[in-house]
Amino acid sequence: MVGHWKDSGATMAGLLGFAAACGFCAMVVVEAIKRLLPLRSWFQRRHVAQFLVERSGAEKGFAAMGELVHELHLADGEPRVRESEHRDRDYFVELGRSWATRRVVGRAGVASVFNLPPEQLTGQIGQLVEVPLDEHPPAAPHLMRALATGDRPETAVPVAIDQLHVILIGRWRHYLQATTWWLSGAVGLVVAMTHVVPSVNSGTQVMAALVLGGFFAWLTRDIVAAVERLRR
Repeated sequence: MVGHWKDSGATMAGLLGFAAACGFCAMVVVEAIKRLLPLRSWFQRRHVAQFLVERSGAEKGFAAMGELVHELHLADGEPRVRESEHRDRDYFVELGRSWATRRVVGRAGVASVFNLPPEQLTGQIGQLVEVPLDEHPPAAPHLMRALATGDRPETAVPVAIDQLHVILIGRWRHYLQATTWWLSGAVGLVVAMTHVVPSVNSGTQVMAALVLGGFFAWLTRDIVAAVERLRR
């Protein structure tokens, strides 16, 4: 009986170690992809445009998105921007729709404003739509009209920016967690096929990597993030 419990404990420890290793590998892969490819830029461009369109309609939303891109000087090198002398609504609608739907655009890489963390991106947006204290027009009127849907823009705009911030953080984290979970399971499947832990059923290894690997991956990521914050 004692030997049975010892064997069970050793097996459980092996499964936990296997799942932790798979989760760590999945986290490393995801973090490397995040740094090498502009996935966050594409994700946040799409969701910012979606938020503006859902809030104010397609034409107003794309005009606001185009004005945001223009004010951040992200489209300065595009041919149609150099050729266009008038910054009318049609120009902003075309520019906004292009940046919302295309997967790759000129200045939307890893160094783009859209690739910044959500709190920094929404901070940039907030600076463009600050309600002027005098009679001067706002710097980004299309963007302000898309965000200020009520009669009091001084309160509606900050609330809208906070909502956008929560959406970007929540959805990005959800997608990363789901990706890490499935990737951990995939790593477990590949490793299990090599019979690294021959005393355990391969299916059990894969399930352990799939169910527990994502948890260990995010636990490791949170620990690393906490250490980085302490070092700053």
